[in-house]
Amino acid sequence: MLRAGFFLPPLMFTAEELEALVLGARWVEGRQDGSLSRAAGLALAKIAAASPDELKRRIDEAGLWPVNSRWRESDAPLLATVREAMRAEKTLHIDYADEQGRATERAIWPAALAYFEEKQIIAAWCLLRQDFRSFRIDRIGAARIGGEGFGRRRAVLMADWWRQSGLDAAS
Repeated sequence: MLRAGFFLPPLMFTAEELEALVLGARWVEGRQDGSLSRAAGLALAKIAAASPDELKRRIDEAGLWPVNSRWRESDAPLLATVREAMRAEKTLHIDYADEQGRATERAIWPAALAYFEEKQIIAAWCLLRQDFRSFRIDRIGAARIGGEGFGRRRAVLMADWWRQSGLDAAS
C-alpha cells in the first residue's frame, strides 16, 4: 500500500517484453485450466488498464496468438488442486494408473507442473519410491490434498530435482 501522495509510474515495456507478456497470457488464457485461464485474462486486462494509451494500442495490435490445443476439460479441477497443493506445500494423494493401466495410490510432493501442448505433467517427489517421478495428469483418477506438509521447502525440492536431472535450471 502506497502512502497518500505517492503513485506508481506507468508500466513501460519494450516491444519484445510486451509481446512476450501478451503471447504468454493469451496462451494460458486459451488453456482449459479454469481459474488460471481466467487469471491470465484478468492480468492482461489490468496491465492494459494501468498503461498509457499507446501501450494499450500495442497490446491490442500485438498480432501474436497461440494455437489452441486439445486438453481434456475434465482435467481443469485437477490442475487447480495440484497448483493449490504446490502453493500450500502439502502432500497430494493421487490414484494413478501407469502406462499399462495398473492402478496405484501415491502420496507425492508436487514440485512443478509442466504444461505441454497436448498434456500436463507433475514433477514430484514420490513418497512410495523415495525419488523424483513424473505423473501425467490424464492418468490421475482422483486427487486430494492431505494435511501433511512437504518434508522440505518446494524451492529446495525443485533445486534437488534440477540437480538430479542434470539439467540447468536457467535453460
